[in-house]
Amino acid sequence: PKEEFHRLIDAFAVQVKRHGFNFVRPHGMLDQMETPNWQPTPKLTPDWIDRVDYIAAALKRQGVYLYIDFTAYGMRLGEKPMKSPLMKTAVMSGDRTYVDAWKSCTRQILEHVNPYTGIAWKDDPAVAIAMEFNEQATGAKLGTLRSGLRDQLPETTRAELLRRWNAWCAAKGWTEHPDWPESSKGSYAWSASFDVEPWGPRYHEFLSSLFLERAQEYNETARSLGFGGLLSAYNSDVDLGASAARWQASDVVSYNFHFGHPSSFGKGGSVSQADSCSMTARGYDFSCGARLRFHDRPYVSSEYSHAFWNFRRYEGGVLMPSYAALNGHDGILWHSGGVNLSAVGRWPRGRIEVFHIYTSPIMQAATFLGACLYRRGDVAEASHKVEVAYHNGIWEGMTRTAPSTEQARLGLVTRYGIAFPDLPRPDGVADVRADAVLKPATGDRIRDGEWVSSVVGDKSKGFDFDRCIRALKKRGILKDTNRTDASRLRFESETGELMLDGKEEWMTVDTPRTKAVAAPSGKRTDLGALTVLGSTEDSLTALTSVDGRDLADSRRMVFVYATREANTGMVLSKDGRKMEECGWYPALLKTGRVSVRFATPHAAALKLFLLDYSGRRLEEVAIRHEAGA
Repeated sequence: PKEEFHRLIDAFAVQVKRHGFNFVRPHGMLDQMETPNWQPTPKLTPDWIDRVDYIAAALKRQGVYLYIDFTAYGMRLGEKPMKSPLMKTAVMSGDRTYVDAWKSCTRQILEHVNPYTGIAWKDDPAVAIAMEFNEQATGAKLGTLRSGLRDQLPETTRAELLRRWNAWCAAKGWTEHPDWPESSKGSYAWSASFDVEPWGPRYHEFLSSLFLERAQEYNETARSLGFGGLLSAYNSDVDLGASAARWQASDVVSYNFHFGHPSSFGKGGSVSQADSCSMTARGYDFSCGARLRFHDRPYVSSEYSHAFWNFRRYEGGVLMPSYAALNGHDGILWHSGGVNLSAVGRWPRGRIEVFHIYTSPIMQAATFLGACLYRRGDVAEASHKVEVAYHNGIWEGMTRTAPSTEQARLGLVTRYGIAFPDLPRPDGVADVRADAVLKPATGDRIRDGEWVSSVVGDKSKGFDFDRCIRALKKRGILKDTNRTDASRLRFESETGELMLDGKEEWMTVDTPRTKAVAAPSGKRTDLGALTVLGSTEDSLTALTSVDGRDLADSRRMVFVYATREANTGMVLSKDGRKMEECGWYPALLKTGRVSVRFATPHAAALKLFLLDYSGRRLEEVAIRHEAGA
């Protein structure tokens, strides 16, 4: 019944706020609203639209902003669903049938009046950001370069691509060229396929021109309909061609971060068992997406997850929130399902899933701690900015590569970004000066999939990281005492609050209100007031104040000890990568023993209680009191 649905959604919105979330992405819900050219399967009813409207209104009443998608998964033409890369390619090509379908879908969303707010979506200030087409650039490259998909493109799309390619070559004065460059036969479009000289690199430069043209048309459409929020395009592609398009067209840069993204979901799928501390220190995980940041406009992680069943999932609670705070990023949208009413006061139904937060004890702890480190501001922003400048004449020859992995690791030390100083910015985006501007190093190869681009990784040439650190110290951007040593995969933040060791696979956070260490078993860590004497398991150990005081004077704190999690009956392969049986609830946590010492003037008065899944007190745990600790 509608009344019961409204009651549940009102409670859901309150839980969203209480969990520390103030920014929600409905994602594929909106583009499932009916449009004249669209045949949904199954056909949606007004009840669906009414539910989406109420969810938006309930969140707005709690002060929660929205990040919406004009198109995510729903837009299709005809009776049969069209494969996602084909639809993405058809729209990107400029084929008017498909572009007009996108416009129709966008118009339906923006002009729809929410009966619970009395405001059209285009006019609602709660709609802060709109993603114009989710994960489009990667899928479009796959659709035009993977031969098995390219052959399935509509004839009108193939003809439009060929017409545009010929015209683009003619404008460049290239009179002899193939109809199509050599295509990729695998499940991904490898950037190596662009290396077939001379047409491969030129074809990607041509695709980059389509990226810009389409993003600008998206902007014109949204603005002509009266949308006043921020616009963003291409949230999954890390190549310089897509970045150049964002620089000229996007008000905000969005990127989807996923660590350990599975090959498939559930039984038979594989998840990497790599360590995110080590991978980030080598230029991946956080560093991968951070290479797309521009200092002159907002930057948002439009999806962030550390996927189950990676053994080190606990690292998600400190790594991403801490470095996003250090770099002054403007939003983290945790992926996905942060709140579920069935989990209030009891375990939720089902099992721990790849992404879902509300079914995961580890991710419940991670998002809580992340709200302290990032949203509350426990981790301070760096006070300096370093950027890599891609001038005209340089970036055009690098459109198919990712910005340098070596240089991107500067985001582990200070605020890092890239810039295209010779290209125009969108209206309203002002120039922001960096404290240090670097020349680009060579880029890295990319593997493009249907939903995501991955950096394959050649070690960038033309950049000496440790030499750069010495130069930043000489200029006063870093202190002489900064312990960063890239040759040892060790990075200390400009603020001194964050320390990452990629070789030993640990990270520490040392701030006045939160102290945390993610580390393999047996490591002793001294963080001043908090000393972790050791854990029998790889784990995250953290202590954070929740009464507004610094830890040194706090009277109410939360202690987090996170290890590994599993479903009852879950079976993995011997190396932990492959899911052989998914299992079900109740969730299991790996037991361990951790010993910590906390120095506090209130030692004698402190007690320790276990908390249940909803944060309520359970039984008291015995602790030993010493003088001032």
